[in-house]
Amino acid sequence: MPGGVTRTVRLDEELDLALRNRAKDERVTVNSLVNRAIWKFIEWDLPSEKIGMVDVSPVTVGKLMNEIDDERLVELGRQIAGEVVKPFTEYLYGEFSVDSSILFFKRMSHYAGRGVFGDKTVNGKHVLVIKHNLGQKWSRYSGGVFEGVFGDLLGKKTKVNYTDDLCMVQFPAD
Repeated sequence: MPGGVTRTVRLDEELDLALRNRAKDERVTVNSLVNRAIWKFIEWDLPSEKIGMVDVSPVTVGKLMNEIDDERLVELGRQIAGEVVKPFTEYLYGEFSVDSSILFFKRMSHYAGRGVFGDKTVNGKHVLVIKHNLGQKWSRYSGGVFEGVFGDLLGKKTKVNYTDDLCMVQFPAD
């Protein structure tokens, strides 16, 4: 493997078998699977642990969201922007800015399983989207997080749109 490092590690036999079976199921090499798992551990699991994040199943999230009205979900998202997203972004990237926040949302999308994040700049505007399958309530909450990060904390004039499975925010790229 060009640019790779060969490292010998001793694995429990059960772990080795599990890795081989999983790699076969996913039609990838054990090496690829191990690299992916280690990257997730380094880039998401360790920082999440330091910040105090916990995994919650989508079913639990959905049930909790159904107990909260839409306005409160947006407000909750805005609070989470300052209490979780900002410190997590600063921890990961050493700063809190538009660019580092976008990197945070990309990483969260890649590892946390709460949707697929996309971003682009069109006609002088950032356009950020999170596509998910968690319903309108999750879209409202996500919109609140986006408004909190980019509007409240970074001072951008945001415009948020929601659907049942998508949340999009736009703001000037300046």
